[in-house]
Amino acid sequence: MSVASSTEGDPVLAVLVAHAEQAGLRVPLTLFVGGTIISGILTSVVEWADEVEATFPSHDGEGMGIGEAIATGVKEAAESAPSDAPYRIIHLKDVVYMGQPVVNGPPWRGRLADVSGWMFGALGIG
Repeated sequence: MSVASSTEGDPVLAVLVAHAEQAGLRVPLTLFVGGTIISGILTSVVEWADEVEATFPSHDGEGMGIGEAIATGVKEAAESAPSDAPYRIIHLKDVVYMGQPVVNGPPWRGRLADVSGWMFGALGIG
């Protein structure tokens, strides 16, 4: 498997992200981002889009609901991206923000370059 990784941020974390995108790797991680501690399950952009869609109620009228529109747009962009493009974004699901109090949050998306540190394992999950 060819692993296209980012030139920004931690190279080991970039390899994990590439494996999540290309091979479906799912691993619990805790990230340190701008003074915030974020824990969750590493996931692909497509699975992240599915999680985002599920967080919004379905639309009962004509056209797409907001969740469906976001998911559709993200999936189309992911499908059209060059296969050798570096991964610059990390996606988490089952997210917990650590602080006072611990807060469960929606699926999370952030820049790899903004992650100042990380560890295996997700705090406050399970």
